[in-house]
Amino acid sequence: MNVTYANQLVMENIKLVYYIVNRFQYTRMEQEEMVSIGQIGLIKASRTYEREEGIKFGTYAARCIHNELVTTLRKKRAVTLSLDTPLRNESEKSTLGDVILSDENVDEEIEKSFVIQQLREAIGTLPVREQFIIKSYYGIDCAPMKQHEIGAYVGLSQSYVARIIRGIQNKLRQLMQSVS
Repeated sequence: MNVTYANQLVMENIKLVYYIVNRFQYTRMEQEEMVSIGQIGLIKASRTYEREEGIKFGTYAARCIHNELVTTLRKKRAVTLSLDTPLRNESEKSTLGDVILSDENVDEEIEKSFVIQQLREAIGTLPVREQFIIKSYYGIDCAPMKQHEIGAYVGLSQSYVARIIRGIQNKLRQLMQSVS
């Protein structure tokens, strides 16, 4: 793509970055950082956009900006914990493993991990679109999204996404009851 044309697309659509960033809730400083990240998404969109595809640039750019923001949020939220991770109260010198593996928590934790595993397996039986919607809504393996954000991403209205989520919840309830 022509560099001049790409620059023109960026300049003409810079307000789109602010519009998308404002859909997220942040403090002032975080918002400025997110605008910078959104601008990176806009620049990437301007460089990869193909007019012949029949998609308007604004639609294409909105998805690129949103994806860039969500990817950044996921990276920021990813925290690696180990059983040796010290807890806040350093005077006790207790670790995450001490709390998780204490006698009163062992049975609860085993049961919770078993239920979580069953739920993941049940989600895995759903159609791909339903898996994406329910995982995005509850923030499973990603940052949680609002219904209207999911709808914008998959091309559905917020109310239709809400109906799909209720249907998925019913399916999962039935699947989980049949396993128990």
